[in-house]
Amino acid sequence: MVDITGKLNIIGLSPFNDRHIFEVINDSKISECTFYYYDKNEIDIIASLLNKKQLAFLDVTDFWDYIDGEINGEHYSRIKIPQKHKKTILKRISRCEFKKFADAFRSMTYSIMSDVDIVNQINNVEYGVRLIILDKIKRIKQDRTKTKEQQLVLQAVDFHIIAAEHNLDPAVIYCIGVDNVKNQKFMII
Repeated sequence: MVDITGKLNIIGLSPFNDRHIFEVINDSKISECTFYYYDKNEIDIIASLLNKKQLAFLDVTDFWDYIDGEINGEHYSRIKIPQKHKKTILKRISRCEFKKFADAFRSMTYSIMSDVDIVNQINNVEYGVRLIILDKIKRIKQDRTKTKEQQLVLQAVDFHIIAAEHNLDPAVIYCIGVDNVKNQKFMII
C-alpha cells in the first residue's frame, strides 16, 4: 500500500476500529483522500489520523441515496432512494396469515423453503437490493400471444432467474414483488 499513489475514497472504515489501516494510508504516497463519514464527530478524528493528506469529507448517507454502477452485471444509474422510505417498517403478521401467502408463493415457484426461512431471507435483503429486484420485476415483459397458463410459467422462470442472480429463493422474490416490499421486515406473531 505504501507504493500506491493518487486519490483514495474511503467508505466503510471506522476511525474507532481501523486505526492501523489509517496509519498505513497516512504513510503512503496517496495524495488526496475523501472520507465518507457516518457521524460528523468522525471528521476531527480522521483529520488527525490522516494529517499528511489533503482531505475532503462527505456524508455517507448521501452516497447511499444513489446506486451507481454495476450490480450482478447490470447497470443501475442513479436510482434515487427517497428518505421517507429508508425507515424499516416492522409488519406484524400472524403465522396462519403468512402461511397462506407463503403457500401461494411456494406453489407458484415450486419452492420447498419453510415459512421461517422465507421470513429470514426477506428480512435480510437490504433496501437497495429490494429496489433493484422490484425494478427487474417491473421490466419483465409479458408475452400477450401466450395463454394465461403459459404466461404464469414464463413469469415463474423470470422470477427464478432474478432469484438466482441475488442468491434468494424464488418465493422470496414473489413476496418482495407482489407485496412491493421495499422497507418492510416481517415479524410472525
